[in-house]
This record gives sequence, C-alpha cells and structure tokens, in this order.
Amino acid sequence: MLKNITKRVQLNLEPLESRQVLSVFGKADWIRASASESANYPYRAAVSIFTRRPDGSIGAKAGSGTMIGPNVVLTAGHVIWNERTNQWRNNLLVIPGQVDDFKPFGAAASSYVQSWTTYTNGQDARFDVGLIYLDRNLGNFTGWFGLMNKPESYFDQKGNVRILHYPADSLNGKKLVLSQGAVDYGTADFIRYGGTLDTEPGSSGAGVYVIENGVRYIVGVHHKGKSNTENNNQAVRLNDFWYKTIVDWKDDRTTTDLPDLMDRDLWFNARESSVSALGATAGGNFSVNAMVWNGGTAAANNVTVRFYASNDTVITTADTYLGQVNFASLAPFQSGRATWAGTLPSSMRAGSYHFGWIIDANNSVNEYRENNNTGYVRNKLVGVTSSAMPNVVAIFSAGSQIAATRSTTVPTRLAAARSIEKGLESVPTANIGRATVQPQPVVSLRVRRTACDCVFGAMDLAEPKIQLGTINP
Repeated sequence: MLKNITKRVQLNLEPLESRQVLSVFGKADWIRASASESANYPYRAAVSIFTRRPDGSIGAKAGSGTMIGPNVVLTAGHVIWNERTNQWRNNLLVIPGQVDDFKPFGAAASSYVQSWTTYTNGQDARFDVGLIYLDRNLGNFTGWFGLMNKPESYFDQKGNVRILHYPADSLNGKKLVLSQGAVDYGTADFIRYGGTLDTEPGSSGAGVYVIENGVRYIVGVHHKGKSNTENNNQAVRLNDFWYKTIVDWKDDRTTTDLPDLMDRDLWFNARESSVSALGATAGGNFSVNAMVWNGGTAAANNVTVRFYASNDTVITTADTYLGQVNFASLAPFQSGRATWAGTLPSSMRAGSYHFGWIIDANNSVNEYRENNNTGYVRNKLVGVTSSAMPNVVAIFSAGSQIAATRSTTVPTRLAAARSIEKGLESVPTANIGRATVQPQPVVSLRVRRTACDCVFGAMDLAEPKIQLGTINP
C-alpha cells in the first residue's frame, strides 16, 4: 500500500532538480548547487553534519541528512553512533544549505539522538537509520521533506530517485551536490544503485527521494557506498516498519527558539566590517562599522554593541572603551550594521590598534551561545599617534637647510650634528660651531634635510638672527 506523510512542506517548490542553473562539477554525475541556490528550497533542507567541539565551534565531518520536521533531521545510524567506541555522537552541529563558508541558516546543535537498538547493539545494516533532534526549530525556515513507503516494485522497475548530499573526499563535506538517476533494484530492506547515483564518505545519511505532484518524499536513507564485494551504493529503504517508526518518533520532542548573535565576518569568513582610516590621532575623529548577524531562530531585541580599541584581537572590557550603539531588533538570519562615530580618547597612547566590539555587551539577550559575541575589523591594524605635543628636537646635519623667513645652509664642513631643543617657555640660544641662532618666541621653524623632505618638528620662534662663520678643520 502506498503511504506518505508530510505535515509541513515549504511552499514555492522548485519544479525540477535538473534545471540548467545548476552547474556540473567534479564527477560527471554530480550537479553542484551554487551559494545562491543553496539558500532556497529544496537545497536548504539538506544538511551537512559535523561534530561539535567543546567551545561550540564546528569540528570534524560526520555525514549528511535531511530535515523532516521543524526540529528533526533524518540521517544514518552510524552518523550518530560511533561503531568503534560504541558511544553516541550526541554533540553534533547541523548546517543547512552549506556551500563552503556560506552558511545562511547558521548551525543548530543536537539536543538528542535516536536510533534502533538492533543497530547500536550489533550494527545490523537493515537498521542503520537515526534521528537528530535539534535545539531550535530550524525547519520552520528551511522547510522539510515528506516521507513515503514506495513499493518494492518501483525500484525493481528502475525508478528514478535523487540524493542531496555533502561528499567529504572530493569536496571537503562543505559543498552540496545533487545526484540523480535510475536505481538498479530494490529489496524488502534496501535500495541499490550506482551509475550516475555516485556517493562518497560524507554522503552517509542523505535522504534518497522522489518528487510526486511537486512534493519531495524521502524513500530511503543512504548509508553505504560500493565495496570490493558489492558493486552498488545502498540505502535503507523506508519500508513499512521504518515508515511507521520514523513517523512515530519524529514529533517526540519540542524545543524553544532563541536568537544567536555573532560577528558576521567571523561566521561567513568575510571582510565587511571597516574602519574610517588606517591612521588616526588620539583625540581626533574616527568611525568603526561592525556587521552583526543573528544566527538563531528568534528575533534579538534591544541589542547593545560596545566598541573598543585593543592591542590584540581578543576584545574584552579591559580594552580602551570608545562608545556604544543599539539595535532595536534583529530578525533571524539577518544582518545589521552597527556604526560608532566619535572622538578617540585623548589619553590613548601611540601605537597600533585593532578596533573591535562586544555584541550584547550587557547580556540582556538570552541566546543559544554566549561565547561568540566578539568581533573586530579583520586585517586592518590602525596606527594611532598621540595628541600630546612632545618636546621637539630639530637635527641639523651637514648640508641641511634651516627654513624660517629665509633659508640658510649650514656649512657642509660641520664635523657633527647638533640639535636645538624646544623648551616650555622659551627656546635657548644654541651654538653650532660659530653658527649662532638667537631665537625668540613666536614664528615657525621647520628643518628640511636635502636627502628627504622630513619635518622634524615645529618651533614657536620669531625670525631668528643667524650668524654664520667657519669651523677650523
């Protein structure tokens, strides 16, 4: 008997997966989705699965999967059960519609995983199926696929199927590809295929699906590639047992939606944040643009972003505080630009600075993760000079020029350089051999060296009286 279920399927379905806008890449049977396509249904309902590191970041590639509900992913049993250690992989990240660093729907963490004990106790291939329950209702944004118990005769007659998966060997597990073609045959428990339906490690867990009346239904779960003894790829068929089991399991758990605020450049490996200049003066005007992204499934309201200047890329409240701006609201999977424009503190010391920010600086927004709220302008080190006027030293060397109201050349036979140092109230008379300068406050003196046009400093001097003489060798 033909059975199917689809409690919710995203609307605006694509009519065919074989449309021309997808480009052939790598193996001849693989059709690779572009970044712009992966953000659309049905591609965004196909997920790449990774392990999750202790700090919450993305770890090693684990497999592929397909959204089948608001917060549940269908995958292979061996993606969530480690056969070598006989332990659950219960700390996973699910990324929908990924193409390299483009991850338009963030990363959802696993909250619970489930498989059949016949597989976990003995790795019976007929039960190599599993579910991942997520910490958020990601499917409300990606859409999901339905389930169908296709009769065995459909596969015996070499019916057509499709697979959206993330191969790891050729494409690092971060590029979504489509395989499609006719199966070889079916059995009570498996679907077997080869030819254009090629797969790789990393493809395990991907849904094998058909399209009927514009709706996508999963009919099997890919779990095995070709081997020395078998010349077919293989999927566990959604027979009557698995159809009923998955339908019974998939709505078992509910979750709460939260925002997840982070630096957009860091998440997408981009360079969209900016500074107004690569040079600045303490006490002078300056501006910083930060790109903030909400990777959660709920809006973030009343978000405070505080800006800092730091000697390194680890932005903390111990750094030099600049100011703050506020977002009224940031919707799920949307970006916002936070711009601070103002005056740098006059107390800043001269040096090189990274300009960064802390998002949700007062911790008023309840998020999925609280350790990913900092960012900085990447690859932009800003040189800041002090606003304080230092004592000015003008170096006179042989062949130099003294520029006041007139220029006079210091004789080239000067044996050594001399200097005039500006005092706070007046500038003392200085002797350079027999060359005497008698400055009085008020005009500007600049020193230029013939080899360059360097200005060593400015002095408040009246027109000096200069008497030149000679120096005996």
